Amino acid sequence: MKTLLLVEDSRSFGAILKRRLEESLPVTVHWARRYAEAESLVQQQEDPFDLAVLDLNLPDAADGQIVDFILSQHIPAFVMTGEYKKETRTHMMAKGILDYFIKDHINVVDTLIQTIQRIDRNRQFTLLVVDDSRSTRLLLGRFLSRYGFRILEAASGQQALEQLGGQKVEMVLTDYHMPGMDGFQLTRAIRSRWSRNDVCIIGLSSQEDPDMAIHFIKAGANDFLTKSCQNEELLYRVLQNIEILEHNLMMEQQIRQRTNEIKEHKDFLENILGSALDAIITIDHNQKIVQFNPAAEILFGHTRDAVLGQDVDLIIPPGYRQRHRESVMHRLNDDGQFKPIYRRIEIPGLRIDGSCVDLDVGLTSVKSGGEVYYTAFMHDVTDRKQLMKSLKETLDVAESANKAKSDFLANMSHEIRTPLNAVIGLADLALQQELSPKILDYLNKISFSAKSLLRIINDILDFSKIEAGKLSFESSIFLLQDLFSHIHDLFHNQVVAKRLEWHLSLTEAYPSELVGDPLRLEQVLINLIGNAIKFTETGTVAIRVVTVQELPDQVTLEFIVQDSGIGMAQEQLSQLFHPFTQLDTSATRRFGGTGLGLSISQLLVQQMGGSIRVESEPGRGSLFAFDATFQRPSGQIKQQLADSAPRPQGYEPSALLQRMTGARILLVEDNAINRQVANEILTSAGLIVEMAEDGVEAVAKVNQSSFDLVLMDIQMPNMDGYQATRQIRGDARHQQLPIIAMTAHAMAEDRTRSLVAGMNDHVTKPIDRNRLFAALWPWIDRSNETTMVTPPPPPRRPNNTVGLLPELLDGIDLPSALERINGNQLLLRSLLLEFAHDFADADQKIAVLLTGRRQDDLKAAERLAHSVKGMAGNISAQELFQAALAMERAIREQQRQQWPVLLQQFRTSLAEVCRSIIALQPATAVVTECNDSSVVSTAIDWYRIRLLLAELEQQLKGYNVLAQQSLDGLKPLLSGTALQEPLQQIEQSLSGFDFEAALVHCNALLVQLEPEACLSDEKDGG
Repeated sequence: MKTLLLVEDSRSFGAILKRRLEESLPVTVHWARRYAEAESLVQQQEDPFDLAVLDLNLPDAADGQIVDFILSQHIPAFVMTGEYKKETRTHMMAKGILDYFIKDHINVVDTLIQTIQRIDRNRQFTLLVVDDSRSTRLLLGRFLSRYGFRILEAASGQQALEQLGGQKVEMVLTDYHMPGMDGFQLTRAIRSRWSRNDVCIIGLSSQEDPDMAIHFIKAGANDFLTKSCQNEELLYRVLQNIEILEHNLMMEQQIRQRTNEIKEHKDFLENILGSALDAIITIDHNQKIVQFNPAAEILFGHTRDAVLGQDVDLIIPPGYRQRHRESVMHRLNDDGQFKPIYRRIEIPGLRIDGSCVDLDVGLTSVKSGGEVYYTAFMHDVTDRKQLMKSLKETLDVAESANKAKSDFLANMSHEIRTPLNAVIGLADLALQQELSPKILDYLNKISFSAKSLLRIINDILDFSKIEAGKLSFESSIFLLQDLFSHIHDLFHNQVVAKRLEWHLSLTEAYPSELVGDPLRLEQVLINLIGNAIKFTETGTVAIRVVTVQELPDQVTLEFIVQDSGIGMAQEQLSQLFHPFTQLDTSATRRFGGTGLGLSISQLLVQQMGGSIRVESEPGRGSLFAFDATFQRPSGQIKQQLADSAPRPQGYEPSALLQRMTGARILLVEDNAINRQVANEILTSAGLIVEMAEDGVEAVAKVNQSSFDLVLMDIQMPNMDGYQATRQIRGDARHQQLPIIAMTAHAMAEDRTRSLVAGMNDHVTKPIDRNRLFAALWPWIDRSNETTMVTPPPPPRRPNNTVGLLPELLDGIDLPSALERINGNQLLLRSLLLEFAHDFADADQKIAVLLTGRRQDDLKAAERLAHSVKGMAGNISAQELFQAALAMERAIREQQRQQWPVLLQQFRTSLAEVCRSIIALQPATAVVTECNDSSVVSTAIDWYRIRLLLAELEQQLKGYNVLAQQSLDGLKPLLSGTALQEPLQQIEQSLSGFDFEAALVHCNALLVQLEPEACLSDEKDGG
C-alpha cells in the first residue's frame, strides 16, 4: 500500500489523523476537505489510490455522495463520521465499504490504523473459494478481496485439489453440496496431504443443521459457517482462523529456531570443554566417568576413550577413595531426594604414572533426565602451594614489622596529643576572657591551627588502624535528622562566608531510628562536605539522602554530596581514593590536607557495607555518592544496646547541672599544663577539683578522702593509670567509685585495656568540653545528698536579654521556645525576625509552585513546606508546624484534592505567626549587670566599646545573627555620644538582615571611634 486518500473537513481532526496514519503506516496520505477537492485528487492520480478514509458529511456534499463516488472508482473505503445511525451504517455497509467508525474518541484513530494494518497483512494470504455456484463464488470472493486477501476459485472438489497442488493456499472455504465430490470428501482429501497448520478449512452449507458442523469438524475442518450468516460474521471467522494460522506458523518458526540454537549451543559447549584450560570431569551416580575433556587428558595422562565408563577411583589416590564415596552418598537422603553440591575443595589427584598432584576443585551437581551427575573443575595448584608457603614466611616477617609500626604510632599519638592538649585547652580557656582584638585574632588562629593539626593526626591514626584491621565500629540508635542538624551547624558559617547556596535536603531521608555508628557516618559526610565547600568558590553545595532498599530488619540509604566547584579530570579521578594523594601538588597549591580523607572515607563506607562513587568534569563540579546499610531497632536490639552501655540507670539529661554541682573530682595528671586546663574546665561547671600528679599520690588520696569520681591519666611516672586503678579496685570500699580514663591514648585497644583494668569509661585528649561532661554526668548523682557543698559561683556574665520579648505571642509557645535555647531571649528574637523575613510569603510561593507543570515545581513546593515546618518547630509555632507538616505530606503523596484546604490552613497559621513577629518592638531597654551593682560608672569604657565593635565586625563578616547581641551591648555604652547615629544605621541594616551594609557602617564607626578613644586615653593619662 503506497497512497491513501483522506477526505475530512475538520482541520484539527484531519491534521491529527493524517499525521498518525503517516507515522504508523508506510503510506503517503493525500488530504481533501471537500467533495470537489477529493474528486480532483482522484482524477489527477496516475495510479488509483490503495485506500480511502471518508467523512460522510462535507460542506459541498452532506448526504454521503462521496462514498458513491469513491466506490465507483473501485477504491476500498472506510467511513468515519461523527454521528452514529444504525440505518446509515447498514446502508453504507451494503454499498460495500470496508468498515464504519464513529469519531467519539481519539482512540478511534488507533482502531482504524490497526484495521488497515490487518488488511495489509491479509495481502500475503491466499484463500480458495470452492462452490459449484458461480454467483456464490463471486460474492464471497469480492467481499473477502476487499479486505486484502488474494482469492482463487474452484467449481468442484477436483479443481480445488488441482489448485492446491499448484500453489500455496492458506485457507479453503468449501461448500458441502457439490457434484462428484462433496465438502466432506474434499476436506478429508486435503487433510490426507496437509495438516491444520498448513491449510485452514472452513466448511459452508446453506443447511442450518448442527450435525453438519460436527461432520465437517470430524472430517478435518477448522471451522463451519452457514451461508446465511452476515458478512461481518464471515469476516470475523476468517480473520480469527487466519490469526490462529499465523500464530501456529510463528510457533513452528520459533521451534525450528530454538532447535537450531540448541544445536549451536551444544556445539559451543563442546568447543568450550575442548578448549578449557582446567580439567573438567563428570561422573554419574554410580561413580562412572561420563565426560573427560582434553585438559583432563593432559593433567592425568589418560586418554578420553580409555577412561569413559571407568570408575572415578582411577584418578583418586587410594587413601582418599573411601572419603570421596561417603561424601557423594551423603548427597542422597534416605528417601533418595537429590541434594545439590556447590563447593570448592583442595584434594590430591592420581596421575597415570602413579604420582600425585595438588588440585583446587570446584564441585557442582545437576539432575537431568532423572539421573544425578557430578562435575569437577580441576586446576593444578602444586606450584601455587609451594609459593604460598614461601609467602606465609614473608608475611610473618611483614606482620612483625607492621606490629612494630602500630606500636610506634600508638606511642607517637600519646606524645603528640599530650602537648597538643595543652595548646588547644589553654587557647579555648583564654578565648573566654576579655581580650583585645589583636590578641583575640591570634588566639583564634592558634586554636584553629592546633585543631587542624589534630585532624591530621587523627587521619593518620585512622588510616593506620584501618590498615591493621583494628578500626572499631560502635552500634547505637540515632536519627538522621539529629546528625544532619549537627552537620548544618558545623558548616553554616563556612557556607555563609563564601556566599554559597547551601541545600540540605532530607525530605526523602529515612525518618525512623537507625542502628549503626553515627560518628563514623558523620566522619565520611564531614569529609565529603568539607571538600565540596573547599573546592567551590561560587555556586551551590547540595546534600540529599534517598532510600535505596527497605527491609523489615534493615534499610540501605544513599548519601549524595554535589557541588558546582572546580571539578576533576578523568586522570585525577583514577587516583582520587589513593592514600597520600592530592589533586593540587604544585608549589603554589591553594588547598591543603593530608591526602587521606577520601581514602579513609572509602574504607569506612566499605566497613558499613556500601561503596562510594564519584562523577566529575573540570569546571562543572563533582558528585560524590555512597550507600550504607543500617539495622532497624527492634525491641531485642534496643535491649542489647541498653545492656551493653556501661552506664547506671535512671538518669535524665535535664538534671545535668543539678547532679554535677558540688561533686568532688580527683584529677590525676602528671602534666602541669594539662592539670591547669582540666581544672579550669571542671571548676567552670561547678565541680570541686583535687589534683594528684601520679598513680601513687592518687591511691593515697582515694584512701584518705571521699570523691564522687576519679579522672585518671594513663601514662604517668612511678605508677601508671592502669596500676593505680587496679590498686583502688583492690580495696572493697572503692568497688563502686567511678573511674574514667582521660588520656591521649586514642586507639580502640587502649579503651578496651582501660575497661579491663577496672575503669568505667574512656575519654581522649585533647579534651573536648562537651564530650568530657557527657562522660562525667551519667556517673555523678548528688540529687539525694542531704548536705551539698556549694562551689564558688562562676564569673557573672553580662545579661543583655531582658525585655526583648513580651510575655505572650499569638501562634507561638514562648516558654517552650525559650526552654529550647536555654532562655536566650535575644537569640529567640533574632530567630523570629529571621523567620518572618524568610517565610512571610511562603504561602504565595507554594500556591504558585503548585500550579506549575514541571515535576521540579512540586519538589520546590515540598522543600519550602519542609523548611517552614522545621523553622516553625524551632520557634515553637505548633499550629503552623502541623499545617506545614500536612502540606508537605500532601504534596509529596500527590494528594491534589486536599491541596486547597491544606493551603488555606497553612496560610491562616502563617499569617498569625508573622503578625505576632512584626508587632515586636525594637529592643531598646538593655540591662547590663555588673559584679558590684552598687557601683555605677558614668565614664565611657572605650576598651569595652572597641572589644564589642571588633566582635560585631567578625559576626557581620560571618553573617551571624548573634551580631544583634553585640549591637545591643554597644547601645547603652554609646548612648548620648556623637557615635549613636552611626550605631542606629548599623541597627537599621541589621534589622533587614543586610549584613553587608551593616558591615560598611561598622567599619565607618571604627574609623570615627579612633579619635574619641585616643582623646579619652590622653585625658585618663593626664
